[in-house]
Amino acid sequence: MKNLGFDEELHGHSGCVNRLTWNEPGTLLASVSDDTHIMLWPFPKGEPYKVPTLHTGNVFGVSFLPQSNSSTLVTGSLDSCVSLHRIAEA
Repeated sequence: MKNLGFDEELHGHSGCVNRLTWNEPGTLLASVSDDTHIMLWPFPKGEPYKVPTLHTGNVFGVSFLPQSNSSTLVTGSLDSCVSLHRIAEA
């Protein structure tokens, strides 16, 4: 049985990270935080980038929309709003 190991620590948010999700092909990790931003982390290598949101409260939910070619995310926040975000194709 293989043990899990630590490969890398990712830095980009200025608040507590609340949720992570992978796109369907597993090439892009999205994270949301108390800082109200979405961070996108290309995998296995690439420069992470920040996607601003219009949320005014902590963001607790994030999901890639299926069949969107990883170009659309949905977020949910403590501000009682659900938002749709279109990003450049990954």
